[in-house]
This record gives sequence, structure tokens and C-alpha cells, in this order.
Amino acid sequence: MNSDEIIKAILAISKSRFDVVGPEASLQLCSLAGDEIHDRQVVTLRKSALAAAGNKTILIAWLHSPDDIKYGAKWAACVRDVLPEPEASDLYLILAAEEFSEGICSNLEADEQFCRKYALRPHETPDDMVLRTFLAPLDAKDDDSNIADPVISAMRMTGKGHEWLDGGQQEYWKELFLSDRESSNIASLLIGEGIQEE
Repeated sequence: MNSDEIIKAILAISKSRFDVVGPEASLQLCSLAGDEIHDRQVVTLRKSALAAAGNKTILIAWLHSPDDIKYGAKWAACVRDVLPEPEASDLYLILAAEEFSEGICSNLEADEQFCRKYALRPHETPDDMVLRTFLAPLDAKDDDSNIADPVISAMRMTGKGHEWLDGGQQEYWKELFLSDRESSNIASLLIGEGIQEE
């Protein structure tokens, strides 16, 4: 397995909502990685329906061993330094190595220094990993599908225990997630006053 398979999964899963943009810029960002990361790629995406939406930059690094994680973090820091705001806030790093344990993956994903991180877990396919990211479709799956949308499922589960997250509020949240707003603005609206905009 290599970074090509992760890129293939990203493009296949995101194609209904995102377009690839700035391939030249992606090549320049790829060049910021140190020689220690031999298998690396960058893809920059933008929401299809919104030409004015901000870019989401995804770095993919296939590492030789867990010892090389520091090189992935260094690359993310370099890329974040050259990206303009608010694009620097929409930076993601996907790390993979044959020797990653569940514990290493959990620790990586809990650390959001420089950017949000995802790790390919043992026995996880690239498709499974990408479906855990913001690229997963937010629309409910057909009834004959056994794959549940994680955001919709989480809202429904939370709604069962908290009356304030009723159907109307869930629809409002879904609209926010699918909107052209930047991630930081969406978060502010969700945790700020907790009320719908008029």
C-alpha cells in the first residue's frame, strides 16, 4: 500500500462535494517535505457548489516507521507557515506506516498541533479512513446501505439524550456543515449561542 491508494480514496469519496484545485500549488507544498518522507502527496480541495469557498489542503505522508512521525509534523508546520489565512486553518495531515499500532494512531489523531491529523489504522482500508474525515458524505445513505453517516448518527444519538437537539436543530446543523462557511465560523455558530440564525 502507498499514498496513491489514499489519494484514490480521497478523490472517489469527495467527488460529489469537492473539486480538486491548484495542482501547481500542491506540487510546491509537496516540495516542502523533507527528504525523509519519500512517499508524499498533497491534494487541495474546494466545495464544488461554492466557488468562493476556502481551500482545504490535505497532506499525505507514507512513512517508513513510527519514528518518522516527527517529519510529518515538521512538514505540516512548514506548509501551515506558507498558507494564507483562512486556508492555514483548513490544513489536514494523513499519516500512514506499516508499523502503526492502534495506540500510535489514537495519539496522533488526538494531537492537533499545526493541523488536524488522521492516521491509517491497522487493518483499515484507505476508504474506511477517509470516511472518518470531513470528506465523508453528509447525506443519509440509502436504506439498502449498511454504512451510516457518522455525523447524522452522532446527532441522532445526542438528540435522544438532549431535547434541545431536536429535528429542527439537527437540520440547522446539517445546513451549517454543508454551507460555504469556513470551519472556524461553523464552530462559532455551533458552540457560540447555540441558537439558529434568523
